[in-house]
Amino acid sequence: MKRIVIGTVVLAGVALAAEDTPLRPIERPLTREQQRFLALDTNGDRRLSLEEFQVDAKSPNEFAELDTDGDGFLSMAEFTARPSSD
Repeated sequence: MKRIVIGTVVLAGVALAAEDTPLRPIERPLTREQQRFLALDTNGDRRLSLEEFQVDAKSPNEFAELDTDGDGFLSMAEFTARPSSD
């Protein structure tokens, strides 16, 4: 009976300790293209408008080609799918 009580107390302690340590996703360094996307995203809405995109002197035609879902904005995934300009 003592073993069951001790085991229960130990498990309860482990569970409480786990609650104090939230799991966080593994953070990876941003690529150069991801950094550029964030720099161009001046209003911080996590998407690029045509106006934000054209700061890099890019054409509206290129914007339209990258906007694969046709919503009028570029997501980070759409922006980073293009070949690097470096």
